[in-house]
Amino acid sequence: YNFIHDNYVNNTVGVNSTGGGAIRCGDGNPIIINNVICNNQAYGYGGGIVLNYCTGNIVNNLIVYNSGGNAFGGGGIWLTGTNNSTEVNILNNTVAFNQSTGTGTYGGKAGGLFVFSIKANLRNNIFWGNTQTAGGVFATFFSGTIAAEYCDIQTTTAGTGNISTDPLFADSTYFLLGPGSPCIDAGDSAVGYNDSEISPGIAAFPSMGTERNDMGMYGGQKVAAIPVCLENATGLSDLSDNNTIQLFPNPAASFLNIHISNPEHVAYQAELYTVTGQQVLKQQLSGMANRLDISSLSNGFYVLKIYSSEKIYSVKKIQIIR
Repeated sequence: YNFIHDNYVNNTVGVNSTGGGAIRCGDGNPIIINNVICNNQAYGYGGGIVLNYCTGNIVNNLIVYNSGGNAFGGGGIWLTGTNNSTEVNILNNTVAFNQSTGTGTYGGKAGGLFVFSIKANLRNNIFWGNTQTAGGVFATFFSGTIAAEYCDIQTTTAGTGNISTDPLFADSTYFLLGPGSPCIDAGDSAVGYNDSEISPGIAAFPSMGTERNDMGMYGGQKVAAIPVCLENATGLSDLSDNNTIQLFPNPAASFLNIHISNPEHVAYQAELYTVTGQQVLKQQLSGMANRLDISSLSNGFYVLKIYSSEKIYSVKKIQIIR
């Protein structure tokens, strides 16, 4: 549950290369789960995460807008080790809009994932919008291998259940899956990968659809709440159609007013969640003026989602203070 953002690792005199803009692990077995890794830079390699001679698990993270790789590639994730007996598991992450720039044999390769020597096991991830100077979203060297299944990868990739289709993100802040996303219910269908349910057969938000795994950070058993911290992230904006939805007051005490200007639909839904992902309120909205009774809720931060059958209009942090 960490928010690691806006860090920069530069080269220095006498050093061949530096890497790991957000996280650099060496000779270990890290578990990196439920984090937002955003807008970090590493001049040499691995703008986001570097695992150097490590096994490990990278699970349900949002890894976006990181950059690096001038010398040895890797905008989002960079892995190296001795041989294929070293394995790293990458499960239900959203790795999007990372960038690798540079030239040479390795520089500027793999905006998404760079693998030297070891084996990376990918399942139920989204790799989309990543860019590189040369090559594809993935790069492997020195017998490194990538085994991907049930992933949405912008470059067509062999493997069971893989697709190469625009994930239709609802926004560029939270990277929720919009209505009709091909990643909803497209992950591994094995029960052990199922999304949490809010009722039998229905996934609990922020997962969508049925209980089958959603590709990306909002799918699977380890899914965390929407990262409300993203509202103040560099280069990101809150998911809110300000021409359509106005909320007031915020902070609120007993009631939250919702004004919908120029309604596009007859019916909207409002859902309120704790920051740990528990739904505490659901109400149908209609017309322009609506009011949520929040008098029974405890003080603290919540996440409000407003949507219709076709579009998510707002996902916004609110605060209750009395």
